[in-house]
Amino acid sequence: MPPQPHTSAHPDLRTASLGLRLHRPGSLLVALACAVSGVWLAWHHPLLGALAPALWFILAAAAFRHPDAWPAVLVALLPVCGLATWTGWLLVEELDLLVLAAAAGGWVHLALQPRAQPRARPAAPQGGVLIVVLALLVYAGLKAYSMHRGVMDAGGWQFGWWHGYHEPMNSVRMAKALPLALLLIPLWRTAFDADPQRLSHRLGQGMLAGLALVSVLALWERLAFPGLLNFSTDYRTTAGFWEMHVGGAALDAFLALTMPFGVMAMVRATSTARWLTAAAVVLLGAYACLTTFSRILFVAVPAGLLVMAMLEVLRRRGAGKATAVAQSPQTVLAALLWLAGFGLAAAWMFGTSGWRGMLALWGVVALAVPLLMILPSLSRLGWAWAAGLALAQVSVVAAAYGLLEKGAYIAYVVAWAGCSVALWRLSAVRDSGTGGELVAAASSAGDLPGALALSSWLAAVAGLLAVALHWGETPALHQAAPVAALLVLVVLAVLAWRRPSLAPAGGPRAAGSLLAAMLVMGSVIGGFGGGDYISQRLSTGERDVDYRLGHWQRALSWLDGPLDPAFGKGLGRYPSRHLLDGAATDSPGDYRLVGLGDEKHLVLTGGKHEIDWGQVLRISQRVAGPGGSATVKVRARADRPVGLHLEVCEKNLLYHGACMFTNVEVKPDAAGWTTFTLPMSGGPVTGGSAWLPRPVVFSFGLLSRGGRLEVDDLELLDAAGRSILHNGSFGEGMARWYFTSDHHHMPWHLKSLPVHVLFDQGWVGGALLAALTLAAFWRVGFGAARHHALSPVLAGSVTAFLVVGLIDSLLDMPRLTWMFYLLLLVMLLLPPRRPGGAA
Repeated sequence: MPPQPHTSAHPDLRTASLGLRLHRPGSLLVALACAVSGVWLAWHHPLLGALAPALWFILAAAAFRHPDAWPAVLVALLPVCGLATWTGWLLVEELDLLVLAAAAGGWVHLALQPRAQPRARPAAPQGGVLIVVLALLVYAGLKAYSMHRGVMDAGGWQFGWWHGYHEPMNSVRMAKALPLALLLIPLWRTAFDADPQRLSHRLGQGMLAGLALVSVLALWERLAFPGLLNFSTDYRTTAGFWEMHVGGAALDAFLALTMPFGVMAMVRATSTARWLTAAAVVLLGAYACLTTFSRILFVAVPAGLLVMAMLEVLRRRGAGKATAVAQSPQTVLAALLWLAGFGLAAAWMFGTSGWRGMLALWGVVALAVPLLMILPSLSRLGWAWAAGLALAQVSVVAAAYGLLEKGAYIAYVVAWAGCSVALWRLSAVRDSGTGGELVAAASSAGDLPGALALSSWLAAVAGLLAVALHWGETPALHQAAPVAALLVLVVLAVLAWRRPSLAPAGGPRAAGSLLAAMLVMGSVIGGFGGGDYISQRLSTGERDVDYRLGHWQRALSWLDGPLDPAFGKGLGRYPSRHLLDGAATDSPGDYRLVGLGDEKHLVLTGGKHEIDWGQVLRISQRVAGPGGSATVKVRARADRPVGLHLEVCEKNLLYHGACMFTNVEVKPDAAGWTTFTLPMSGGPVTGGSAWLPRPVVFSFGLLSRGGRLEVDDLELLDAAGRSILHNGSFGEGMARWYFTSDHHHMPWHLKSLPVHVLFDQGWVGGALLAALTLAAFWRVGFGAARHHALSPVLAGSVTAFLVVGLIDSLLDMPRLTWMFYLLLLVMLLLPPRRPGGAA
């Protein structure tokens, strides 16, 4: 008996029973290939072992049951589904397993789905779509050829789970992102055809959740290490992106891709709760952007938002919908004036009042905005009430400042809360009736609610002055006084003469967006003014551009083979070419696992550059905190004296906190191997607290330039004498081990996406990728897909990514490359849409 149609709201995305008939044998073959690959990779997971395949099957079953959920899940988990610093895996990441599970479940579901009758669609340029698909196939073939060239350049096909950046499997690692993205696109189109609004919402949810997750990780990292508001220390946030173990812009790229989705979630929020959620995520994301100290990201995110805004306006006009700009240009101008005024005032005050004064200023402005929007016209009696109450409340603020140790902050908070309650009461009265009823209600109460709101606000302004005086003493008061006076004059003038064009308006969300923008602006001002690290980075911009130009020219000069200009050196070959052909004084060092079976050991070679604490090539492993003391045992041998550095540090990835360390000189010994037992000094290294943990990492590296050392049988004992190191004999290969180059990054990256593509794939690959990218932008900006609700935010997201790519080689990080390809493919293959259609 043929299967009965499912009665859910999404009949072609659900299975009605397990007795479905096979309708697409080809889809089942794809699912089988994904299943075999996924289970095989999961079986070799360094941490989970045999448990990993079981978890993989559970994920695949969930994907079969919910075949349209993967856009939300995969993107949301992307910041944390790369565990190389725990597993030691470079070749395979947890994202690969998730994608294969989603693809296997989705393709099985597709194989069992009856072929639906084709839906009526607007006329589509089928020839154009066919050309795009053909170009994608050609590009995929070219990518495979570039992978082959890279493998051959590395010495030929040779499989190894623990291959690093110089071995053949690195080319495979670099190639995997595109096929993983292509696996999911047919599933995307099937789910999108069934319910485009649902799937668009899923993608938006995933992007917002991913932005929230990476922002929380950034917030934790700043709290745990340099401090939340410490913008002077040379500490750049890495969050969960292990790819930054040799520098790079993985976090920058992810923030560039997700920030436009966060802002769009605010703009299109259908409820106050959703707006507040999106606004909170965007504010956290803005903080994460700031803590990258990335100059190009400060340009990329606004550029992406600008492209998104322009396309959104065009889309709405094409759909016959009025935009906020078209409805009230005076409101927008007033908002911009308030934003600019706050920025100038915050910059003026920050040098003497610090973060506390600027936050107090923001709080006062945050009350002024709704005060001007909802306060009714006051009678003379109301103004008298306001003056009297203000005098009394300001006196209380002054008394609290003089009598209490933290009186300035207490008085400010009390006044701010009193004004908030009064405004809430006024808003409730206004919402209960018409404007006339509001005036009548206010007048009948002797203008008391309005007078109380205004007087409490004036008391909060006095509290602002008290906070400034408390924090920065007399100089801060002198800076804050004119700001407070001007703000009071503006507010009183607008209230007295009822000039709505001078007050920000547009409803609570518009006011909230304005205040959120002010908060972001204040964070930027504080970041620049609260520490000299950003200023230092900006001051070296011209020198860095010159250095990068030389870096790119030198790399492109290495395309010296007959086919290199057209097809490149091959995927992932830049680090090796730099190691072999770069300046001798720029060599970063290397490591190699040698031996067979359980009889393996590690060979380290030191870099030839100037080596200091941050320049050592480290081999590292995450461990438990050893406490107050630690002892390390190591067996080593060298053919000439070599300095070995060993440390245990609280460290997320590149920048350390508390450390214990020891150094030893290893000399040649006729007996061969020498065993050292070395107590470590410094510390203690505890790993932080339960509510604010700090990862602990054991590392070792060479202090001798160009030195060579063989290392085996490492053991680390904590204060209780327990061994806390895994795989110290390297019998399991490089499981649990990873390497970092904390400050020496140029040997690992080309620092430009276009130059990176030219080096890896030549001008043929570069031209084809550029053509596909331009076609994607044309399609969502001016082509057949321009009316999709997804189009503006997709264009803004990819724009921001590409701007970051101007000075960072983003396609050498598979997780970010997969996400870029996925969005690019969605842009290229969005179905045509009529104006005014549902999203």
